[in-house]
Amino acid sequence: MIAGELNAAFECNPLHGPRVDEIIQKLEKGESVEKIQYVDEAYFDTSMDLESIKAERAY
Repeated sequence: MIAGELNAAFECNPLHGPRVDEIIQKLEKGESVEKIQYVDEAYFDTSMDLESIKAERAY
């Protein structure tokens, strides 16, 4: 978007791997976990301050 090639992007957050691993380990030990797990994801478009958002992101 910053380069002008896209108008919007919808995030599928790649940082949930460690969280999923933790859930799997708990289940393998017989522990209970919340049945519903929410994933924080976001939407970005050209009306946003993309440079500031990019500077704060881990990816």
